[in-house]
Amino acid sequence: MDVSYEPPVDTIILDTRKVLNRISPSKTLARQSSILALGTLFSRITGQFRSIALVAALGATGMAANAFDIANNIPNTMLVIISGGILNSVLVPQIIKAKNYSDSQIRLNKLLTFLCLVILIITLILTLAAPFIIRLYAGLDWTSQQIEFAVAFSYLCMPQIFFYGLYTVLGQVASANERFAVYGWAPVANNLISIIGFCVFIFYTSQIYKIDSINNFSVWNTPMILILCLTATLGIIGQSFLMFIPLRKSYFKFKPMFGLRGIGLREILNISFWSFMIVLLEEFVALIFIKIASNAPIAAGVTDTASIPGNAAYTQAVTIYIVPYSLVAVSVATTLFTKMTKSASQNDIKQVSIQLIRAMKTVSVFMVFAFLCLLIEAPHIVKVLIPTVPIYSFEAISSILVPFSFILIPISNILIMKRVFFAFSDAKTVFIYSLPYAAAALVFSCFFYIFFPAAVWTILIAVGASIAYWIDFGFFLHGVKKRLGKDFNYTSLLGFLIKIVISAFPTAILGILIKYILGWTYYTAWWTAFWQFFIIGAVMLITYIAMLKFMKVEQLNFYIKPVISFLKKLTEKKIDKQKN
Repeated sequence: MDVSYEPPVDTIILDTRKVLNRISPSKTLARQSSILALGTLFSRITGQFRSIALVAALGATGMAANAFDIANNIPNTMLVIISGGILNSVLVPQIIKAKNYSDSQIRLNKLLTFLCLVILIITLILTLAAPFIIRLYAGLDWTSQQIEFAVAFSYLCMPQIFFYGLYTVLGQVASANERFAVYGWAPVANNLISIIGFCVFIFYTSQIYKIDSINNFSVWNTPMILILCLTATLGIIGQSFLMFIPLRKSYFKFKPMFGLRGIGLREILNISFWSFMIVLLEEFVALIFIKIASNAPIAAGVTDTASIPGNAAYTQAVTIYIVPYSLVAVSVATTLFTKMTKSASQNDIKQVSIQLIRAMKTVSVFMVFAFLCLLIEAPHIVKVLIPTVPIYSFEAISSILVPFSFILIPISNILIMKRVFFAFSDAKTVFIYSLPYAAAALVFSCFFYIFFPAAVWTILIAVGASIAYWIDFGFFLHGVKKRLGKDFNYTSLLGFLIKIVISAFPTAILGILIKYILGWTYYTAWWTAFWQFFIIGAVMLITYIAMLKFMKVEQLNFYIKPVISFLKKLTEKKIDKQKN
């Protein structure tokens, strides 16, 4: 995905008893979660402006956009595989464990030196292998010229892997020292640097748009490639270097030290293997998706390939639908995990079940509304968030976003249910229950690839992914029931589901009705799309809240109470000022 790398959202903690000794009080955890959530929010906002600038520079469809999208996203993909399989599994428990020793500084320096060397070697190998990797991800019908440019882009983007890794390594050390602010906010700096660089690219290439298309590679020159790719890489460098600030404040001095003794790698080999397999499985499915999407524009056999949704349009749709998931599901799961690990370490199955059901209900209340908004207002959302997108790209992203909306509910609850197994240090089971998603997604994508026209491949990939996630949701639900036994209350979830469905129906009907009355077309101006989006969304939100109140869904208070508390504080401050 073409999004800036942020703090890991699915970190696996190995030895819960050792970790619990370092856990802060719940009040501190809530404050720390808020800091990270706020940083994520601003990262998403600035990331959206980054997307606007990138779309203005290259468009969201076409040969140039698809070539850069592949080259710029490969480092992120490679880092996800590395961090999911190695960094996130090793760092959290080992850093906390090392701090309990008198020579903690030496142990940490050895661990960090080893990891940085591993990441550097991997980066060099992948950079040399760039031509092969590009061909692995590129569409089967890509021209040799498009592949050559993607490879050129990739050589300048591959160094991002090392700096992504450095950011993760230093960020985990800062987190272990309870310094979360910079870790959560550093991606904002990355986005700001990228925005400036993409604007420079737009200014430099302004004449090209007047005389020819940006998708005509014959008009490209070396400065254009350097400005575009170095901008993306400099953003990651800036993001990683910011992590030295919290390390200095926590009085940790990083000095390269070599040696493996005392860093505890042997004891985490088993869970590292299974966590690596989980990420590898997910990224393999993502590779097939991107492979098909990147091939769609040329395989469609049309003169104007920019009119067909490809991998760049797919990426833009992902950056939009993932926002509610990141802000709510990840925040709730992160907060839940601390409590769940404590209950699991005490073998309190009943408490784990209570925490799981409460979290699933809380997340689902928000995700159902987010699903309705994306489903009904997809064109408005794309128009408002990416005003620079051309009309054909705009239709493409909207068409992909609609089926993506169906993923929000299952993927959020799967994230919560994974926490149950991670709380018991069981990554193998998570891998096993991830297999149905991978199998279903691959079957559907291959079926659509063989039997449907290339023009709709990218849209159908999103459809297949949605169905696959719902299938996997059923498997994870069965797995959790098997793990928790009779303490997992199915009846409570079923009753809640009925209430949510009843609340969602009038919300959806009113939203569709108002959208029809206001009159929507793909040629609507940005300002019109904005106020229509606001009116439709506001009516839907009021209706949804009223229905939840009527159905006595208590999880609504999770979202309403903080708002009421904030408004009360503002009112009290105003009253105090008036008195003074």
